[in-house]
Amino acid sequence: NEDTCKLSIGDNPCMQSDAAVEVDVVLNEDNIRSLFPLHNGTRYVYAIKGLVLGDITTPFEESPCVTTDYTRWEKVGSACSVDTLLHPNTTATLTQMFLSTSDTSNPFLVDVKRPARDSCHSDDDQKLGISITVGGICYTQVHRNHLSVYDATEWAGQETEEMMMMMNTDPTKEPKDLHPGKDVNIQKWAECYHNPEAFDELHNSNRCTQDSRTDFDGWSLTFPSNSNFAPPHEMVRWYEKSALYWKPVKTDNDGSGKGSRFGDVVNYRDFIEDLKNNDVANAFGGIEFASAATVGVITCGSVGEVGNDPTFGALFDTDNNYEETSGSSDHNQQKTKVWTAINLFENDQLRQRMAWALSQILTVVPGNIDGHTETEIYVNYYDIFVRNAFGNYRDLLQEISYSPLQAEHLTYLASKSHAYIFQDEDKRVSSADENFAREISQLFTTGLIMLNQDGTPKLDADGNTIQVYDNEDIMSMARGWTGFQRFTARGNIESHDNSNRLDPMYIVQDWRDRFPKTSLTDGYIGDGFPLCVDLPERMFLREGAKYRLLGSNPLPELMKDNPDFANPKYNFTRFVLDSGPLHSALSQVEGEWKAVVILDSTLLCTGAECDVDTVRVVKVENGESHVYYEYVAPPCVQQAFYNGAKGVARYYRSEEGNMCANPKLPHASEACCDQYLYTTVKDATRNFLYDGERVTYSTAEDRCGSLCMYKDMDGVVPRNRRHTGYHWLNTPCDVQVKINRDGYVAIVHDLDTVKMEGAIPLHVSDESLNYFKVYWTDGYPSKTENNCGDCKVLSDRACLCQTSVADEAVFSLGDVFTAADIISSLRVGHVDPAIFDASTFIEEVETEFTAYVKTPGSYDADTVFRVNDEATGRTLFLRNVKSTVSLEGWSHAPAIFEAENAKNMTGVEVKSGCKRCTGTVYVEFGATADMYIEWEVSVPADVDVNLKFRYVNEYNNRPMEVLVNGVTANPLLDFPSTGALDYWTNSAPVATRLKAGNNLVRLQFASAWPTSNITLDSSIKNELAWSGTTQECQGDCDRDEDCAAGLYCYKRDFGLPHVPGCLGVPSSNTMDYCVSNEYRYTEGGPNVDHLLVEGIPTNHPSYSFPNPVHFMGLLQDYSSDGIGETNRRDAEYETAAILDHYFYHPNTAPFICHRLMQRAGFSNPSPRYVATCSEAFRTGLYTTSGGVSFGEAGQYGNLAAVAAAIHLDREATSPVLDMEPGFGALREPLLKPIGLLRALEYEHAPRENLAELWFTRNRFAQEPYEFPTVFSYFLPEYIPSSTPASLAAHVSPESMLLDMPTSIDMLNGLFSLVKYGLTDCTDGSGLSRYPGYGSCNDNGMYERASGVMEWLPLSTNVTDIIDQYATLLTAGRLSSESRQKIEEIVDAELYNTECSQASAHRQKDYRGFLNVTKKGYECQKWTEQTPNSHTRTPDKYPDAGLGDHNYCRNPDSRSGGTYCYVNSAETDRDYCDVPTCGDEHSARRLALQAMLTTPEFHSTAPIKPATNKARPVPEAAAPSGSDYKAIVYLFFGGGADTYNMMPPYPGACPADNDLYAKYKAIRGNVALSMEGPDGVNGTSDDLHQLPVTDNPSNCSAFDLHCSSSCCALSALLDALDRAQAPTTADSLVGTSMHRPLIDITVAMHGRSPTDAYLVRTSFSFFIS
Repeated sequence: NEDTCKLSIGDNPCMQSDAAVEVDVVLNEDNIRSLFPLHNGTRYVYAIKGLVLGDITTPFEESPCVTTDYTRWEKVGSACSVDTLLHPNTTATLTQMFLSTSDTSNPFLVDVKRPARDSCHSDDDQKLGISITVGGICYTQVHRNHLSVYDATEWAGQETEEMMMMMNTDPTKEPKDLHPGKDVNIQKWAECYHNPEAFDELHNSNRCTQDSRTDFDGWSLTFPSNSNFAPPHEMVRWYEKSALYWKPVKTDNDGSGKGSRFGDVVNYRDFIEDLKNNDVANAFGGIEFASAATVGVITCGSVGEVGNDPTFGALFDTDNNYEETSGSSDHNQQKTKVWTAINLFENDQLRQRMAWALSQILTVVPGNIDGHTETEIYVNYYDIFVRNAFGNYRDLLQEISYSPLQAEHLTYLASKSHAYIFQDEDKRVSSADENFAREISQLFTTGLIMLNQDGTPKLDADGNTIQVYDNEDIMSMARGWTGFQRFTARGNIESHDNSNRLDPMYIVQDWRDRFPKTSLTDGYIGDGFPLCVDLPERMFLREGAKYRLLGSNPLPELMKDNPDFANPKYNFTRFVLDSGPLHSALSQVEGEWKAVVILDSTLLCTGAECDVDTVRVVKVENGESHVYYEYVAPPCVQQAFYNGAKGVARYYRSEEGNMCANPKLPHASEACCDQYLYTTVKDATRNFLYDGERVTYSTAEDRCGSLCMYKDMDGVVPRNRRHTGYHWLNTPCDVQVKINRDGYVAIVHDLDTVKMEGAIPLHVSDESLNYFKVYWTDGYPSKTENNCGDCKVLSDRACLCQTSVADEAVFSLGDVFTAADIISSLRVGHVDPAIFDASTFIEEVETEFTAYVKTPGSYDADTVFRVNDEATGRTLFLRNVKSTVSLEGWSHAPAIFEAENAKNMTGVEVKSGCKRCTGTVYVEFGATADMYIEWEVSVPADVDVNLKFRYVNEYNNRPMEVLVNGVTANPLLDFPSTGALDYWTNSAPVATRLKAGNNLVRLQFASAWPTSNITLDSSIKNELAWSGTTQECQGDCDRDEDCAAGLYCYKRDFGLPHVPGCLGVPSSNTMDYCVSNEYRYTEGGPNVDHLLVEGIPTNHPSYSFPNPVHFMGLLQDYSSDGIGETNRRDAEYETAAILDHYFYHPNTAPFICHRLMQRAGFSNPSPRYVATCSEAFRTGLYTTSGGVSFGEAGQYGNLAAVAAAIHLDREATSPVLDMEPGFGALREPLLKPIGLLRALEYEHAPRENLAELWFTRNRFAQEPYEFPTVFSYFLPEYIPSSTPASLAAHVSPESMLLDMPTSIDMLNGLFSLVKYGLTDCTDGSGLSRYPGYGSCNDNGMYERASGVMEWLPLSTNVTDIIDQYATLLTAGRLSSESRQKIEEIVDAELYNTECSQASAHRQKDYRGFLNVTKKGYECQKWTEQTPNSHTRTPDKYPDAGLGDHNYCRNPDSRSGGTYCYVNSAETDRDYCDVPTCGDEHSARRLALQAMLTTPEFHSTAPIKPATNKARPVPEAAAPSGSDYKAIVYLFFGGGADTYNMMPPYPGACPADNDLYAKYKAIRGNVALSMEGPDGVNGTSDDLHQLPVTDNPSNCSAFDLHCSSSCCALSALLDALDRAQAPTTADSLVGTSMHRPLIDITVAMHGRSPTDAYLVRTSFSFFIS
């Protein structure tokens, strides 16, 4: 919603600013006191004391042994002076309660709950104020609000105008103090501490100054429950008034009502709004909001949110966690009201039909969401479909993917990566939630099988369908749905639990999986995106660069910086723009700061812009005011493996965070130091242009002159970690590959500079389990064949190999290739070459593509092709390169030769006990020329290799000589300082050639040191050295300060016969000399661990794979330091790429078209029809035969074009096609009443606000929003069995709902709408609220209706009536047969003798032939006097229609209507049920009812004339007489304690495996007891013993628990017994049965609190 964002100028316009969210406040005496002056004496904040236990009986103040709510305890760090006398059981329970609590952070108080499974002894149930010693700490129970901290300002004030109005107080009167004892008695506890004299003077009292008063400490208030300074207050006063007027200082996010306690730590952002202001934020180290002239806060709109309009009246209620004003059913049905009102009365019906169809494809199931009764969240989600119904399917996909409802429904909310869990939870192995990854593909985009564009399945060479994805794909894509989290709750939204299920989610970068993810097309998510290393320099100034307005907040939103960057007291250096082209582009336009700025051209750099590699947040100054903009780098990807990696480390190189980084990317900062000078290695410095700056390796070198393997960053001034981050090291780093037994790989960083445990983060260490799939070029060895070649074999049997990356051109200039070849062959994207400097690329236009080359007449790996992808309409830029990763462990293996395996050594000292060594010992060199160590290296043939020595050296440089076979390979190999004796690293490589066979590699003390033309001068006296002017090669010095500028003192501690950089031999072994910084050497040699030889060939085959890519950086953050490259921006880019991958998949167009066609009434669209829709989806345009176009050309996924293609195609409009057997569909049940009500102009009664269709799923098996599963109401591929559709393989999804009860309920509901209107009477439709109350009259008056259909046919002629109804309700498709039947029904109603005219007096006119009463009695003849005598004879009532018959009559005009005397001794007479004869109104209603029974109304399919032939009866299958196996499926409805459904039977298991004893020990007091009165095994009505055989437990019996839903199994077992089934342990999953199909339905009434409702459970045994 960034397009809606505005800069709000003002003094703290949004009280809760992100700029202060990380400030913690300890609620101690000083901080609570300070809140009074920080609010200029207007807020009264206190910790409450004096509350007592037991003064009033409430559930909260019960004994800790009784209440299940929390209790509060004061704690002191020593044993209690006297412990309360408690029963041992009670002591054990309370002890466990304290030992298991997680509430340990408060030094004074602890709130605990007694676990329900633990209980005290009953003797202690009513004890209050218990004291008990646990773990040396004394815990004493106190009141549950004791020392809670409140804002009592309101209680210290007066009645508000609103309060007076509510209490009908005379508004002319002065408002009263709320506190009965006057406001001063609440104010004094703060005032008397801060302003005692002024307060007493103001109130003409001595409240503060009397000597006896010492309790006004300014931070607490004592409730006078029992005091000598105020009348005692009953505790009921506290309960009543505190709930109304005392506000906990902390927002109640957990709903507990506990607030905050004295001693708690509260984040500033969680303070209630009344306590937040500039002074408070600044006092506690947060942001001080500037004045209105210099500050701005970004405020953004919520899509679809509008202001409340009170003129509409109170139409809706909200579901919240405060006060319920409506029942759950009312809340639940509000969203249905909204949907119904729109679909009945609004004019955008095609949009609404599209939205309804889309909602059934991209479903959300309320039953999966903890907010089932809320309204706003569901209508907001549905609005996504309304808003995008004619928009783009890609936008719709993005909105539903970021929907918190979808995330909760499909369980990827707060899904975390394996790397995060592995590091955060002590190496726990986990995997990402796969639910959404599966459904978004299967149901929302691609479907399960590959499709042609006409929707027909693609087949392989064997004629089989081809899967779109497999489980490997789902596991990979699932990692792309990690990190999603809801925003915190905000105002103006409905929420029953303070959760924000309304606003789109954000991505928590630390939770996100950062590693490559394979796509559904044998590539990677990120293929086709440019490599980050290929972006032009200073991308932030190039055309298309994007900036987002941050207002006054200097913290970025899409990246992460240290929160302290927002705190002005630290004086951070900002990147400031006060002039220049970029400043102009970001400046105000007509007095407004733009929310988003995108550069429309490349800008020239000015000032510091020319010296930085990139920017993060820029401060734009405009006179006295300023704002901040965040630079949003474009989407790009990094290759998982690359050559030339450099090491990076954090502030201390010894701490975790040593990793590899790509030196071409600005991912770390400079660490300025000289590797040859220990003082700079120990305390490296920085040379940065702004805090948080990242630079490339080369820029870091330029800034510093030299980099090193620093020890720490203590040279940074000021000495503060906030000014540091990741820093470049001048040492190489190996990006290795770890390969598991299945050929999956993980990235491992091997940084030579450190082998300290834990220094390399777990996610890139050799312990990493962050495996991902790669596409091996020629396969990978199977598990049995794989011995890792010469790679390292890890403890988990994985291989750890060195890698090398080779980039090569795919196409050459002379090759013949097409645009399609380019798209299918090239995976690496590129930005538009037009944004590079003009001389970078040369454009060469070809027929199907354009090439951008750097070398004219040549296509190389740097060439970029521009092609048009006809399938998706996109323009692609692809780089002509293939990047391949090879495993060096199979081709050229690095070999390690440990010190302990050296062939010869002289003079060196062998030492052990090295924790960081690769071997068991290392050697320490002294400083004599005869010291050396020598290894024997064998190679199969002459080969060029690199030699490296792993060493450690704390001080300066110690050069050594390397000899190979007696010949010097390097006379002076540097071994510079590593900073400390436990920082091991590798030396620079020595390139040499080894001969076939055995070779000797020797490392010895250097015999020749570098010299200059200056000769040693030993004549200088010591006293001259102190002058600081001792020159080069002069002595004797003692420290660097003794030497002239630029020189340092060379210490000759070993007395070697030379001085670096000087000619001649020292005259004294004790004299030290000043030498040039160029020769910073130290006498003696390094400590050496091993020799590493790289490049020895092996006899193993070579393995390789294409280089995977990923969006997220691997440099992670630590806590909130914000130093890493794992950020929200790249997570959002990756999510967009995943959605694009689904969206542009070739299956998506035909799959979505087919689904939408089915929802539009075409269950079986033809391939041509689907292809037409797919074309519209792909091109964005549909043009009718008349030349009218819909959509937008070139906009792939345009739903307006799709809707037009579906509804305007000839297959949808041609009446000729109506007779095709597969044409049309059954109408969805819910659309029938909606269509009826809308067509016949439903209007609700004046007393009603909206049409209320109450729980339509009860009548029509459908209800808006109420999807039963993710598959919607029915399956799109459903084929009803034993029907013509099944024989023709035609699907009929809606048929899934049309069982007999639903069909009858649906017709009854429709009839009720016609007869009674929308009503709640007994015979009502069940659509109005509370159906089943009162009776209705079918008289056309609709007395009880809340709404009726107002439209009437414009004729009284029956034929015309039927014609008009047919047009409205069947689109004129009513067949002649149906018309004739309706006419017959209406005629029978109008001319029926078996009725009474409505105007007749009490049905006296009836002359029909009914002779059975309402109660079912047969009538007695009027001429007979037995069994009942009477006086209503034909002779006495000659005109009443009496005679020698027994038909119902009313000769004497009885009020109950017609009656007769009966042939029964039980009663003498009974009334008859004679209907009222029809009139034109009833005829219309009857015609309408009859219309609603026609097949034309219930379907859009063609109706064939009836054949009037009986359906064939299928022949019964003859029993085979053979055994067969059945699979028993048990479907349970309702709740069940599944662990108690089938417990072990006591005594039925062997003693060494007593399952019942184990069961009882685990289940505790809820275990089923099976003991009889004598203490031995007994029986119970709730238990059903089940003997079993052949089971792994060797138990002879189990029990079925009939108190749970499982009691229905008793009936099942009885059925099994009757069927003579053998009872074995596998009876419930499959057994041999000698019986046919069995169906059992059992009605159960639960007998436990968890099962107290009626449950119907069906058991079906399906014979396989």
